[in-house]
Amino acid sequence: MQPERIQVVLDHDIEPIPYGELKLCGSETSWSGFAVEALQIPKTGRLIKFSPYHHLVALCVAGHGSAQIRDGSNNYRFALEPGTASIFTSACELSSVTWSGAHEVLLVEICESRLVQWMVHEDVYAKWNLSPQFGFKDREMAALMCNMREDIAAGCPMGHLYGESLSLALTFYLYGRYASSRRSRNELKPKLSLSQVRRVQDYIHAHLAEDLTVSKLAGVVELSPHYFSYVFKNAIGITPHRYVLGKRINEGRSLLAKRQISILEVALTLGFASQSHFTDVFRKVTGTTPRRFRREH
Repeated sequence: MQPERIQVVLDHDIEPIPYGELKLCGSETSWSGFAVEALQIPKTGRLIKFSPYHHLVALCVAGHGSAQIRDGSNNYRFALEPGTASIFTSACELSSVTWSGAHEVLLVEICESRLVQWMVHEDVYAKWNLSPQFGFKDREMAALMCNMREDIAAGCPMGHLYGESLSLALTFYLYGRYASSRRSRNELKPKLSLSQVRRVQDYIHAHLAEDLTVSKLAGVVELSPHYFSYVFKNAIGITPHRYVLGKRINEGRSLLAKRQISILEVALTLGFASQSHFTDVFRKVTGTTPRRFRREH
């Protein structure tokens, strides 16, 4: 059984970070705190259109290199070495995250729904807006995260209370040091839960050839079409229509590269009314025609 991984939004799709070897995962143990992962990251890599689904803290614990984060017109460059940390908030919508140099990174996901379960008074953190921070060092924060890793690596001998206590301690530290006194509008936007996102994604994958209306997708998670469109875009960053279209074109690339069926059959398999309609949409999205794509691949 695969461990439950920390999820991020990459190019409008929700998935675990696709780079690196998983060295440690809290969900493989009896750990009861925030989701924790340690990843051995390869020498080079790039994440496009990146944002975490929940707040995410990243700490370099081994190796050296450099990183570059693009946020619209802003460009952040910093060295990667043990102790270098970054805070990615759920409101972050980064153009790209690029790095060079093999290193190990420790990730802790700050999930507000978990906090609600642990805390009697939600207003302790609800009035605060955690701010993104890139390429900084903070010994106290690093120590809390490393304590989490050590407990998980040891098999969680301290029990559930210890994991939850460390998670709360990290939360209060982050919000006390790196938050402002008012939450941003982006952080207040409701969005689909991860389980709802997975249900919608599975439905889309299974019904790509059908007429996938917003009403049908909304029915999968029992929401009204208008509200579904709103919370879907908050979760993924694009409208349901654009998401479905992107999935159809990605599947089209795969089918064209396999060369097992004609372009017309590819078009009909993906729910397009005709080959010409598929060609027009494919060209707009990819910049080339299906025929030229097949020749080049």
